[in-house]
Amino acid sequence: MRHIELPPVMDGQAVARLAPLLRAAMDAGEAVTLHGSGVVQIGQAGLQMLLAAARSVEARLEAPSESLAGMAALAGLQSLPPFVPAQGVAA
Repeated sequence: MRHIELPPVMDGQAVARLAPLLRAAMDAGEAVTLHGSGVVQIGQAGLQMLLAAARSVEARLEAPSESLAGMAALAGLQSLPPFVPAQGVAA
């Protein structure tokens, strides 16, 4: 399983930096854990990347920040990778 730490600002530039990592995981057929606890701002490009990950590889979103979860809910996204708590943190 590949682990990817999402940056604090998930904008177009961040997505451009993360895309090769996700592409490599897809090409290798690897599952991906996206760590989202540090995300303070996420835009459309970031949300689209999370949707693409959910549709392309076995992906899960670990410990999404309130900002990330709130923006996903505001956008009406139901098919983001499943949210899971951080290891050692009760759900």
